[in-house]
Amino acid sequence: QAVVKAVLQPRVRAIEAVGSCEAARGAAESGRFDLVLVDAGALGEERQARLAALRVLSAAVAPAAVAVLTHDIGEDEAGRLLGAGAAQIIRKPIAALALAADLHAGLAARAEEADAAKAVSAR
Repeated sequence: QAVVKAVLQPRVRAIEAVGSCEAARGAAESGRFDLVLVDAGALGEERQARLAALRVLSAAVAPAAVAVLTHDIGEDEAGRLLGAGAAQIIRKPIAALALAADLHAGLAARAEEADAAKAVSAR
């Protein structure tokens, strides 16, 4: 957590570790988080339950993005997670430094997309 925090601190307003989806929703109510990283296992064991929990979590923490940490999955399952509200999928196992780099890249990409959308709407 310390490595991830050190790498991401300049790009985010706050970093906090919580133990459940419910705790993440509660923490996100403050509106001070840009990103929620959740392990797919915390979302549920069965696919439909996992997708439903992700939809609820994504809606509850918006406008924060949700990144899902999961074991290697196929593109079909990745598409389902993205469709249910994941902004980013990170495959495990992953070293802390690589995780931080992936999260940083995802934050940067979303910031660029937001800037491009603003530029288009300003025209």
